[in-house]
Amino acid sequence: MTKVALLCVSYGPYHFARLNETHHQFEQLGWHVCGIELARSEADYAWKTSVDQAEGEFVSVSEKHLQDLKLTELIPALYKTLYKVNPDVIAIMGYFHPAMLAALAWSRWHGKSTILLSATKEDDAPRRGWQEQIKQALMRQYQSALVGGKPQKRYLIKLGMQAESVFTGYNVVENEVFHPDRLRSFPNPLKVPFF
Repeated sequence: MTKVALLCVSYGPYHFARLNETHHQFEQLGWHVCGIELARSEADYAWKTSVDQAEGEFVSVSEKHLQDLKLTELIPALYKTLYKVNPDVIAIMGYFHPAMLAALAWSRWHGKSTILLSATKEDDAPRRGWQEQIKQALMRQYQSALVGGKPQKRYLIKLGMQAESVFTGYNVVENEVFHPDRLRSFPNPLKVPFF
């Protein structure tokens, strides 16, 4: 049975929606999917989610707040998790966070296939030649990529990935999870009118 790990920094509502739909699709193929997150909470996105939202296997590397974790603590815990889960394929969200680079190194060292999950476009930020060269070297370590759309695909191709290895659709979510009827049941975060 093929086992695929989906590694994110911290799972939010749409991550769980993607994980659950992937779980259902892979189940039909006889594959197994495991969601892995570095930490249950982080400063950039204050998700209010529960691991009970995962319909399949799900692992948090740490229950601590991401910014409270030292890399010397996080990376060994990530490696321990990856050894335990032992995926055949690892889909890695981005290449910016050092732990994501550590997961890429672990996967290459252990002969695992890697998929880059990316929403980065060339015009997102100013680009520097030396940084782009480092990214080009990184792109050679991934077997494929799932990106948000055509601008993201063009950027990865420019960085050296083969066009036939880059697929679009990363920004797709399970529409039923965000259906207006379901959203009405959520508490209103605003106490006063927005405008």
